[in-house]
Amino acid sequence: MPRMQVFTLKSLCLIEGLEEDFERLREAIVADCQARPEVQKKRELCLKVQFQPTDRGDNVRVRCFIEAKVPTREAPTYRMMTTQARGLKFSPGAPETPDQSTFDLEE
Repeated sequence: MPRMQVFTLKSLCLIEGLEEDFERLREAIVADCQARPEVQKKRELCLKVQFQPTDRGDNVRVRCFIEAKVPTREAPTYRMMTTQARGLKFSPGAPETPDQSTFDLEE
């Protein structure tokens, strides 16, 4: 049987999966900062700990959460034409001109 641990900030890394999730999300946030430096909104990585008493009073249920928030990714707004089949069509190179035809300049 594993040795009991005192619950502290230092011992949090012993909780199954918590450290791995934290590191994975931290890496994703750093990658987002590198990929979108022009987006100045703050990214967040939070450790949330909930404590709930039990009926007996000599035990406490503890739940740990890792939450990450990054700014929403936003693509350009496209004006699209409806089709007879109730679909939509657009020109990828011209967001405001859905009926623009493209030219294949390769020979």
